Amino acid sequence: MVVVDYIKWSEEYMENAEIIKSNIDKIQERIKNAPPEKKSTFYELLGKYRTIYYESLKTAEFLRNRSVESGTRCRIM
Repeated sequence: MVVVDYIKWSEEYMENAEIIKSNIDKIQERIKNAPPEKKSTFYELLGKYRTIYYESLKTAEFLRNRSVESGTRCRIM
């Protein structure tokens, strides 16, 4: 039997989202100083990181809501 702690799991996703957000900020700074021929590459990377960031936030919120519905922990058999 496995016990899932949804709050802890949600917090892990939020921590990862913070790291990703930090990377997004760094990419945005690099875009400011990048030569025109490199900017499209950075924008593509930025788009990918933003997708991952928003998915992490949505997953954290889902897990947090799940903890309210089923209690902080849930047994999986």
